[in-house]
Amino acid sequence: MDRFELNLVLKVFIFSLGTSMLVKYGGSVLSFTPSNSNALIAIFLPVVVIFLLLLRRSYNISKS
Repeated sequence: MDRFELNLVLKVFIFSLGTSMLVKYGGSVLSFTPSNSNALIAIFLPVVVIFLLLLRRSYNISKS
């Protein structure tokens, strides 16, 4: 494994760990009522955010 790949894996691991800790310990602070709309938002929001980030990156690469 090269140093760049190791850095990438480490960044993903740290981000995942931070997200897990936030959900586990910070989730009880926010109270959401269980509903279909909240479930759909929780499922599709990460997908939409990643799509927009990749679209922006693609646009920036094709522009240069």
